[in-house]
Amino acid sequence: MAKAKKLPSGQWRTLIYSHTEKVDGKDKRIYESFTSEEKKESEYMAAEFALNKKNKRDIKDIAFGEALEEYTDKRSAVLSPASIKKYRKLRKSAMQSLMNIKIADLSQEIIQGEINTECLTLSPKTVRDNHGIISAVLSEYRPEFRLRTILPKKVRPCIYVPSEHEISKLMRHVNNREIEIPIMLAAYGGMRRGK
Repeated sequence: MAKAKKLPSGQWRTLIYSHTEKVDGKDKRIYESFTSEEKKESEYMAAEFALNKKNKRDIKDIAFGEALEEYTDKRSAVLSPASIKKYRKLRKSAMQSLMNIKIADLSQEIIQGEINTECLTLSPKTVRDNHGIISAVLSEYRPEFRLRTILPKKVRPCIYVPSEHEISKLMRHVNNREIEIPIMLAAYGGMRRGK
């Protein structure tokens, strides 16, 4: 376990190895620094970082498609079966240009380009839903990355409401009590078709 050292300021700092980077062709060890008023707290933060680093995969190695699969698997106990099915279908058939791009390489421009392409063939609601999934996956694997994507405007549905005259005309032609109630419920109850 890394030990904290007292700084001239009176605070305690613990350094812990993070990773190695190439600098001028040579390997350089990079350390994370944890500073606190208390020695134990500084050491605790460093130990927590080391534990999380062990358990967390490097996002540079994960493609978006793999991240989407992991995201879906992690939440399979709390997501509805319809959502799980939608996410898996999305993985296989939609946004294919994003699936093999590494999470660390995704940029606002790449995501905006994919959204623009989807707008050509998909409804605004589908595009917005797909963007929501992209956003959710990125918030899990790259929480510091904030999307500023321009999305298509919502399309207001054109709902036809029959007039009183049309309803009464329809009711005059209904001579079956069993069908009269569903027609009245549909006409006056503001009901809509479900899936």
